Amino acid sequence: MTSVPRPSGSEGAAQRGAGTWTNAQRDYFERNLEEYDRERALRARAYARKARMLRRELEKSDVHDVLEVGAGSGLVTTFLAPALPRVRYVALDFATAMLAAARSRAATPRVHLIATDAGAAGLASDSFDAIVGVDIVHHLESPVQAMREWWRLARPGARLAVLETNPYHPVNLRFVGVAHELRLFLNSPANLVAWAREAGWQEVALDATPTFTPSGPPWLARALDAVDHLAVRMPGARWLAALWLLTGRKPLGTGTAGAP
Repeated sequence: MTSVPRPSGSEGAAQRGAGTWTNAQRDYFERNLEEYDRERALRARAYARKARMLRRELEKSDVHDVLEVGAGSGLVTTFLAPALPRVRYVALDFATAMLAAARSRAATPRVHLIATDAGAAGLASDSFDAIVGVDIVHHLESPVQAMREWWRLARPGARLAVLETNPYHPVNLRFVGVAHELRLFLNSPANLVAWAREAGWQEVALDATPTFTPSGPPWLARALDAVDHLAVRMPGARWLAALWLLTGRKPLGTGTAGAP
């Protein structure tokens, strides 16, 4: 992998406080496993919906090896990995407490959970057909450096599919002033696309997703899904979806030697 140049522009803004942000994130997620366990109980539909959207992206091409970055306590892993029964699935996170919970829920002979940093995974180059993640970008010290690492890990032709929180959704105003979520507000469409392109991904696109309604009780799931799929077709409302889908592809004929 080539050396990473000093960030500039939007990436420079995202790296303010470099050297402290990753440690602050690690500290928060190591200490708050119980909060995520409560999320698992209260928001099962939301996590199943995220896994379903990622699975649909993966089904657009032939994938055998999938890497999930920033898997946390396995809230998405537990839905997505079983939906891909013929795939070798690797999930990573740098918070050991979170990863231990994920391992207890999701580890199988074909689902491997690894304690490592999403921005410097240290795994073999050209190893995966797809890189997926949920709400990971705004927790990164350097989005471009991390996406460049994912590019290194991806095989030529591999897909990138990342669901990321929309900072303009009214519900997300609750994160104003929340220390570990501050970089959420750098998630403009322009920044997300620019970071992915600077990291070397091509065919980069950002789309709204059918995520307008809350998790809700299980008996309302079908009705809420119908509302979501109707709302995402409305031009004036679609960019108020709770999540955006960032996608890209590693060019064919490009190996580690051609890293950006």
